[in-house]
This record gives sequence, C-alpha cells and structure tokens, in this order.
Amino acid sequence: NILDTGGTYVYDFPSMVRVSLSQAQAFIIVFSVGDLESFNEAARLRDLVMSIKGPDAPIVIVGNKIDEERVIEKEETEATVELDWENGYVECSAKQNINIQEIFKEVLVQTKTNLGSRGDTRSSKNFLNN
Repeated sequence: NILDTGGTYVYDFPSMVRVSLSQAQAFIIVFSVGDLESFNEAARLRDLVMSIKGPDAPIVIVGNKIDEERVIEKEETEATVELDWENGYVECSAKQNINIQEIFKEVLVQTKTNLGSRGDTRSSKNFLNN
C-alpha cells in the first residue's frame, strides 16, 4: 500500500499521521527544488518519521520540479541527505516523467540497506544491476 500524507494532512490530522507512519515500511518525502521552505518542511517530516520509526527507517528524499527554476543546489542537498542524514536522494520532474522509476529503485536500495546491510555504500545503479 502507498499512503499519501502530504499537504496539510500532517497538521490537520496529527494522530492519523502517527498511525500511518507507524505502519509504513518505507518513506518517500518530496520537496520542490524551487522552494527552500518545502525543503525545510521535508526536513521536519523526516524528523517526524525518525521519531516514530527510529534511525533505520528507509527514507528517500526527492527533489521534484527539476524542469523549473531551482533555488536549492543539488550538490549541497545531496550531500546533506546522503551523508548527514544517511538517506537516499533522487531528483526528478514528475511533470516530465524524469527519474520517477529511480525513486522507487532507491526505496528498494534503502529498504535493503536498512534491513541488514547497513554500511553498504553501493549506489542504487550498481545494486540493481547485480
């Protein structure tokens, strides 16, 4: 099952969000690369997931709208997400169907990594081609 808890759902129904998050097995958190506040919100949501699921929760942070003007630099964001947060990172354009499949591939990599091979530094491309 895929549950969408986006928009104001998190704030309008906080108890339902906790129930949803506690039952989920992996997480995709999306923000706009053209909106710094949306990245800050993604960080808050990630913290919420971590508080409910713990540090090994499989999380992929997705920078969307790469087809539009960006205000958030890819390299800095990617370093923060992958090195500091130890989560997966993918950039995409939902509108132009760019890298959508890569998001779900990265979810599989994060799930595998967090289920027992923590510290496996292979990229998703290498993992999926093996």
